[in-house]
Amino acid sequence: MMVFMSHKEVVELKGKACIYYSNKGLVLRYSTGILWHDRIIPQNEKVIISLVDKLHTILSDYRVDHDGKNPSRDFVRAMMKGEVVPKDCLMDYYREFLEFKSSEIIKGNLQPTSLIDYKTLRTILLDYEKLNKTKLQPSHLAEDFFIRFKEYLLTTRNLNNNST
Repeated sequence: MMVFMSHKEVVELKGKACIYYSNKGLVLRYSTGILWHDRIIPQNEKVIISLVDKLHTILSDYRVDHDGKNPSRDFVRAMMKGEVVPKDCLMDYYREFLEFKSSEIIKGNLQPTSLIDYKTLRTILLDYEKLNKTKLQPSHLAEDFFIRFKEYLLTTRNLNNNST
């Protein structure tokens, strides 16, 4: 018996096991393609667990990048399907960049410790957004932004200037 079967993330809909997500009254029931009564078969359990894990990753990544807010139902559906999701801020692009770097680590093309630096930069960018009460857009990445960001790193974050 699966541990999460009593959890609200897996529900039955028309005889199928579905992954459940709700936000602001809008509900997503994402079909696993597995019949409800077959959900306890070990290989089906693995598929369902993998989809629940994918949901958790989507939610946690989004919350980190969007000040703890929950993603829309449509965003979650698109991400679960692996579709390209329209990007509305710089951190959406950065999330995609982190996914690419993670895949490079899996392939052996990048050292795992590199990901620490990339995640640290994400945290710094999020803090910068919060301090400035703005969501960075790709269009913000001009010379004046880099001057202000460098000043933030030197004064607020007390980092050394080792750039050229």
